[in-house]
Amino acid sequence: MGGDHGLAAVVPAAVDLLNQHPEVELLLVGPEASLQAAMGSLAEADGLRARWRTVHAPEVVAMEERPGRALRSGGRSSMHRALELLAAGRADAVVSGGNTGALMAMGRKLCGTLPGIDRPAICSLLPARTRPCYLLDLGANVDSQARHLHQFATMGAALAAALHDCPRPGVVLLNVGRERWRGSEVVQRAAELIEADPGLHFLGFVEGDELFVTEAEVIVCDGAVGNVALKACEGTAALLLDRLRRFVGAGQGEPLTGLLRELSPETYNGAVLLGLAGAVIKSHGGSGRVGLAAALGRAVATVQADVTGRLQRRLERSC
Repeated sequence: MGGDHGLAAVVPAAVDLLNQHPEVELLLVGPEASLQAAMGSLAEADGLRARWRTVHAPEVVAMEERPGRALRSGGRSSMHRALELLAAGRADAVVSGGNTGALMAMGRKLCGTLPGIDRPAICSLLPARTRPCYLLDLGANVDSQARHLHQFATMGAALAAALHDCPRPGVVLLNVGRERWRGSEVVQRAAELIEADPGLHFLGFVEGDELFVTEAEVIVCDGAVGNVALKACEGTAALLLDRLRRFVGAGQGEPLTGLLRELSPETYNGAVLLGLAGAVIKSHGGSGRVGLAAALGRAVATVQADVTGRLQRRLERSC
């Protein structure tokens, strides 16, 4: 994983991961001195020193840096070095809490994309009511065409099938209405492409208020729409959690503590950059121990389910 998170969260989350997954070895990529200082006593105390090591990278890509500039000048950064390790087969997955645009640009350059994919997409798990549900794209592409939405549907369905033993995931398009005549020309054309694809199970359109109650496993949208939807959901969740914490803190509602954990965005942290030829997970840069541990767990699950390989084989069959 790249050294883009605060080290106060990285080391405890790493300990959590290694304790839960004895088969995992961890590389921490970043400034050597800082990583060693943070690891020190905690690593020794937990007896995990043999299962993690540091990889020196003297620089970090700034969050405000433009992706193009980061791509040209980021060769000494932790993000670049971590992706190099993945591309060389010396790591199985990368988790980064850094600049999303830079991560996608470097990922495309160093790892490449899978066959038939024009644009990789950011895909995240939602706390749906009845079943796991994935939303994509969440901001990698803000001017998607119909064929891109079709590709997002293919990738999202492959992810759901791999991680949740769902042989035929349902796919819906996020739209301004459920009627088939509603929406832009791009959305209408994407619906035709997805519905005509025998490898996809298209269930039609959903509106924004159905994100958490849809019967589908995959919700597809343009990156601009998806990013706004996700941020609105996160803001609403933050407000709700704040009110619940005040209620619990006042000595009432102790049974709600489990609900607090279930609804927390930290629990669902870790978005997959689908379409890259390697497992790359984007963690929220402000995540604490719980959120970062969730992102690391997402990386382990993605590798163990061979999501990249299964998606590649699915794409090769459709080409």
